[in-house]
Amino acid sequence: MTLDLIRNAGDARRHSDFPVVIDPVEIFPKLVPSSETSSSDLVHPVSGWEIPASISKAVDSINDFNVTLTKILKKPKRATRDDIMMITTFPIKKLRSLNGNYLTGLVACACVALDLWDRLTELMVKGVVGNGSDLCGMLISKNKAGLLCKYIGHVSDLRSSELTEILGFFLNPTNESFLGMIDVKKEWDEQGLDAIKSATSPDATDLTRDIAVLLMMACDGFSPSESCLHHLFSSISMDDILVIPSVISALGSQELSRLLQYFRKWIEKYLRFPEATPHGNVTDKSPATVKMCKHIPTLDVVVMGLSLVLEQQYGYLVMNTEFHQELKMLEGVVRPLVAKAKACCGLANAIDYLQKQKDQSKLEFDCL
Repeated sequence: MTLDLIRNAGDARRHSDFPVVIDPVEIFPKLVPSSETSSSDLVHPVSGWEIPASISKAVDSINDFNVTLTKILKKPKRATRDDIMMITTFPIKKLRSLNGNYLTGLVACACVALDLWDRLTELMVKGVVGNGSDLCGMLISKNKAGLLCKYIGHVSDLRSSELTEILGFFLNPTNESFLGMIDVKKEWDEQGLDAIKSATSPDATDLTRDIAVLLMMACDGFSPSESCLHHLFSSISMDDILVIPSVISALGSQELSRLLQYFRKWIEKYLRFPEATPHGNVTDKSPATVKMCKHIPTLDVVVMGLSLVLEQQYGYLVMNTEFHQELKMLEGVVRPLVAKAKACCGLANAIDYLQKQKDQSKLEFDCL
């Protein structure tokens, strides 16, 4: 009986595909026991269940918003001033409370269709934009390299299809997309200069010096398109990088050569500055230079990415002479890294052996 009341309480015309949270404080005080209730009954039917007017109004506004977004995406040139105002003023808090990424994806795509870049940036920064839409492809078609880098940084997990699109976009830029990548490079250079100024000031700390080294590594010798790759590979964890082989298979020879060159540059940097470690403790209150450091790929990700490329494409790389020069350069870079790894493994094995000997001696002494 009570379930029937709940089902029938809402107006059938106010159906919504976007669940709205109902505050029980507005509903439960109005419920009254049914007159047919007996004191011996374990379950007491109630009456008076009604959906509050505020909830009905919220459902209507969300449905209207969905209709407007769908209409804009079909014919963006026919969008009215009221449509644009609805997109720019719709409460972000309400978007965040909705279940799923569908509606937020529509909002983001509508922002791209109408060139509402400030609104889209605001949605990304506040974590409202998910990866349940074709936003990635739309940003690529609009040659928005800077916003694509922000999208990469604020989406929890990228689909393999998105990784393929992004890698192709960064590794094989057009004249139009390269202009946006130059702006990304300028941002890296500006943050690098600010970090150097802070590191050379009289009150510089070890942290400011470490940040200056990291940003110097990320700026020096990298092209604008490679600066965009920093954002991609810094967002990939050791678990996520296992999808790289499927992405690499879609790359052309020129793109593959540029990716190998990118990995080689990072390994050279980490060999030159072995003490450098990307700074992970980043908060909203952190300086801009510290926030930039979270977009620097770790040595683990770089080495794993390179090994996956070589493992999957080794035969293709060896058979094509255009890769031979890059492979020789990679061999010269990787060889000292392998030597250090072998030395560390030998030392680790020695420590492990001594620890076992110590534990065995302690056990024999306790038995006596």
